[in-house]
Amino acid sequence: MKNVIIVALCLSMGLLTACGGSKKIKQTSTELNEGAPLSIRGQVTGIENGKDGYTATVKSEANKTYKVTISRVNLEKSQSVYKKYEVGEQISVTGDWWKDAEDNIYIKATKLH
Repeated sequence: MKNVIIVALCLSMGLLTACGGSKKIKQTSTELNEGAPLSIRGQVTGIENGKDGYTATVKSEANKTYKVTISRVNLEKSQSVYKKYEVGEQISVTGDWWKDAEDNIYIKATKLH
């Protein structure tokens, strides 16, 4: 009897896995690759000044909005030149990124193009 229960348990676990217990999500080319630097190009729509730089709100060519931290310290570390952008100007930026709980994307600029 004990062996029957063990066999039944093993079979049910196998069926659960085979029926989609571990689905893999395919990443499309339009999705972000977490861990890889992100490069965007767009228009500056807002500026929030900070201690050693500022945060620019950027609306990309794909109509997505990003918060980009542009810091003298971060750009110097990556040997890129700091520049102060104004609202309405076009910007190209590359840097590390993360999402918050509301799916807002933040970029720490490491290179300005």
